[in-house]
Amino acid sequence: MKEHKNSKIRQILKGTLYGLVTTMVLILFFAIFVRFAGIGSTTIGIITQVIKVISIFIAVRIALREIKKRGYLFGGIIGIVYTVLTFFIFSIITTEFSITTGILFEFLFAITIGAASALLLKMGRREA
Repeated sequence: MKEHKNSKIRQILKGTLYGLVTTMVLILFFAIFVRFAGIGSTTIGIITQVIKVISIFIAVRIALREIKKRGYLFGGIIGIVYTVLTFFIFSIITTEFSITTGILFEFLFAITIGAASALLLKMGRREA
């Protein structure tokens, strides 16, 4: 039983790591694009949310390869872990560690995206 639990934790961390790497790569490409294209600040906010959705979706997809039951729950957990880790990583990068009410919405958004991703992936498996 303990080995099975460790396997799920390992899958959650593995998926989240893939999601974080995806985020870093996409943010880097987007930063280069913004530098040369001069995009407005409203567009930047939208694109960063899209990057977050893509990254969480990839994290859930990787993790759910081995996790077969209650995927929505694990998707939500991945959203939480992803948000905590990105918060700390970007706090270190910007040297600014501040918890605001916005972080609560980030958690709710990430949980929703993680659970929805798991449900979408499960629906796709059923049809395949």
